[in-house]
Order: sequence, then C-alpha cells, then structure tokens
Amino acid sequence: MKITALLFTVLFVAISCSSNDSDDKPVVSNYYGKWINVVDAKDIDNPYVFRESYKFNRGNTFTKTRIDRGVTTTASGTFEVSTNEIGTNLKLTYSTDSMLILNCSNSLIETLTITKAGLLDNDGRMCDAESTYEKTK
Repeated sequence: MKITALLFTVLFVAISCSSNDSDDKPVVSNYYGKWINVVDAKDIDNPYVFRESYKFNRGNTFTKTRIDRGVTTTASGTFEVSTNEIGTNLKLTYSTDSMLILNCSNSLIETLTITKAGLLDNDGRMCDAESTYEKTK
C-alpha cells in the first residue's frame, strides 16, 4: 500500500510539474518584415487617421514610417527581442528623437508586444498612445 501511495505521489508531482505550453507561445522569429497599423473601417476615410508601419530587418534594425495627409515621416534604430507570458517583446531604441516615438516618457525607447493573437501592440497604450499592427505578407 505504501508503494502504491508513493508511486501515485511521484506520478502526481511529475504530471503537475510538466508543462506543455508551447502552443501558447508566439513564434519569436515571426517579427521580421512589415507591420501596418490596423484602422477601423469607420475611420478609413477620416483625414485625421494616418497610416503607420514598422519594418523589422534581420540585422536587428527597424524603420518606422508614418503617412499623414500625404506627408511621409520616417525614423529608425535598433531593437532587442525578449519573451514572457504575454508574448514576444520588442524594445526599440531610436537613433534620434522623433515625433514617431510612442511611449510614456521622453526617451528614445519604445516597447512593443506581439500578442498570442499575432498582433503587434504598442505598450504606450498606458498613456493613450494606443496602436495595433498586423503583419503583411
């Protein structure tokens, strides 16, 4: 009886400690390429809604582009990648100050998260700088 209880305990601990959350994690290498901001259909003809995109390159460099009323503005820099329970995180460091940097401070750093739904969210949403992006093919 003691052996059965011991085996049951060991089996219970082994099952409890094992984790199969690989389906929950986004593909980390899926961030390369171009991401375009999502605009609601109701806002598509609004002159105050701009088109914005990020392009992430394999050398860990990026370019952010905004087209607003026919005027194109770009900014660029480097990025680092990390992961956590929320998704894949991109820490962007801009080369120079730019109005394109969306954050809650005046730094050259912007942080983004690729959610488990596969969307790129700007973490500046905490201070009303909300933007969501979809990856283009």
